[in-house]
Amino acid sequence: MRRGEILGLRWADVDLDAARLSIRHALVAVGYEVIESTPKSHNARVVDLDAETVTQLRRYRRAQQEERKLWGAAYEDQGLLVCKENGEPIHPHTFGQSFERIIANAGLRKIRLHDLRRTHASLALKAGVPVQVISGRLGHDSARRSTENSESFACASAARAINSSTDVPINS
Repeated sequence: MRRGEILGLRWADVDLDAARLSIRHALVAVGYEVIESTPKSHNARVVDLDAETVTQLRRYRRAQQEERKLWGAAYEDQGLLVCKENGEPIHPHTFGQSFERIIANAGLRKIRLHDLRRTHASLALKAGVPVQVISGRLGHDSARRSTENSESFACASAARAINSSTDVPINS
């Protein structure tokens, strides 16, 4: 999912019993103002969820409901899945900066939030998931775009690995 799609996801768009979510909204920054928009492709899409993700979302929902109780009437319920403690939307820039801090604090190599989409596509391709399925999950208008992005990311990742270590096996 894209950053804005994550921030625009509402609980009403999530069906945990069917293990699916619908991507219908995005929160985007125009200047510093946050506005609701459609996904980049301007089309809603459905993404299937694995059992572990459903379990984690159920746990997260319970925690969010407890947080809502603590805030009481001051909670700004907009139905958002990802929001501030008080229910307000998170600014897309703030979300990106938080991701960068988490990566840095974990001692990981610097990556962009958007790189997670490419990693997902690359791993799915490697696992044999059909390109059309990956394309649909990513919201691409064509399967060609998914393979181009995944292949370029995979090549760039391989080049970084080779350049950063002399101990990387060539034929593993």
